[in-house]
Amino acid sequence: MERVLAAIAERRAGIDAHPLYRWMGGDEAPLEERFVFAPLFANFILGFRDMNRWFMRYPRPRDAYEEAINRHTEEDETHSALFLEDWAELGLDEHLGWGVEDTVAWYYAAPETEVFRRYAMRIQQMCVETTDPLVRYGFLEAIETCGHVFFGHTAPLAAELAARTGTALRYFGPYHLDRETGGLIDAEDLFESAVLTDAQCAESLRLVHEVFDMFTDKNDHLLAYARRVTTSRTVPSPAADLRRRATTVAAPAPAPAPAPAPDPVPSEGHRPVADRLAERMAELRDHPFPAWISGGGGSAADRLTAFLPLWIPDIMGYADLMTYALTYPDAATAPQRALNRRVRLLASHHRLFARDAAALDLDGRLALTAGETLRLLGYAPRTDLQRRSAAAFVTAAYRHRSPVVRHWLVEALQGSGEAFFHHGGLLAGELEARDGIRLDYLADRHRLAHPRLPPDPEADAVVFTRLPVTAAERDGAIRVVDTVFDRLREQFDQSLRLVGAA
Repeated sequence: MERVLAAIAERRAGIDAHPLYRWMGGDEAPLEERFVFAPLFANFILGFRDMNRWFMRYPRPRDAYEEAINRHTEEDETHSALFLEDWAELGLDEHLGWGVEDTVAWYYAAPETEVFRRYAMRIQQMCVETTDPLVRYGFLEAIETCGHVFFGHTAPLAAELAARTGTALRYFGPYHLDRETGGLIDAEDLFESAVLTDAQCAESLRLVHEVFDMFTDKNDHLLAYARRVTTSRTVPSPAADLRRRATTVAAPAPAPAPAPAPDPVPSEGHRPVADRLAERMAELRDHPFPAWISGGGGSAADRLTAFLPLWIPDIMGYADLMTYALTYPDAATAPQRALNRRVRLLASHHRLFARDAAALDLDGRLALTAGETLRLLGYAPRTDLQRRSAAAFVTAAYRHRSPVVRHWLVEALQGSGEAFFHHGGLLAGELEARDGIRLDYLADRHRLAHPRLPPDPEADAVVFTRLPVTAAERDGAIRVVDTVFDRLREQFDQSLRLVGAA
């Protein structure tokens, strides 16, 4: 462990000298604008709470090491709420002028926030794949060190800003720094005395260096964004940008696309999984919530406003799940490339929702500020279930490297939306006919957003349900199917309660 901690100390000195901190302490921008980068990592900061709860923490700690890590996560998960307080103190609602549509696009899909979302997913992957607490400690300690350096530079600025203007920043200020000890709380002695095997040490060092590389890259982005915004005096328009990235289609609405040809009959090895999926889809199809969407009481607009905000994390978060958790970065086999091609198509659907949101005027319907929208997306108790579901899906994807199991995970995720989109399509059709608008996402015209893929005949010839499957893969596939449908059933139950139809 001494080698690991020495590497952290060495990398700490390097990141402490990052140009971001010279910019923050210099006079290139007025003091009042030194925190202009805050919106850039809203997703990472708010998501860090959930990362502590569902990835870094051990569900059933088995020894003193795991218990110590858990104690640290219990403190660390409380810090994200401070960011929402600082958002208000910095007047970012007034500065940005965003409503729901811009904030949602920024949080889930903006090119500016991509690196922060990608690295958050990578840290989640590290946690899923690193169950050994002695190895996990190393990269968690590296994360804490990077945070301690960051807040060591923001706290004096926040104190100076408070003295000059009365702006009280608890996240960026001394209050948070006092709780960022730079290490795992009350656990240094326990871990520092641990003796690692050569394999443990090598893996820990690899992950430690990766963490510092990630935070260096993030600091690069924070600095570039801060300089650009303070120089140009411009405010991003993320919703408009996302709508432009959606495929342009002409009105009127096109006829429904023909149904895809059914897959060949699954092999005997895949049949138990296919049967379980069909069983769970039928169960969800009979749930009363989807039927309420298309035929519940009140107007179509009222029903939409009642349930749609709750489902934004599912709709918009789907893209990063597909892009980062289910994609093989270095696909070497035809099945891996085949899965990559499919998830690339699925990762495009959220762009259509950006157009639906504008057509529905979600800004006007929901009347939420950017700060209120951030709280809804990343902190509110009523979306806690959605974020926990997303964590379960990410965990399942990272836990199973097999393309066969990942195929069934994608099938389950798609199948779990069947009832939602059937009834959502009926609701969308009613609104389209009444208001003369297009709702391509809700109407399940998702193919309109699909990008054109380069030819790969070998990958396109893959039929997953005819591939060889081991008993372990079959059992894993059944588990991921049940995970998806268990989570969605809970969300349907919750939605029904919240709309008052239970």
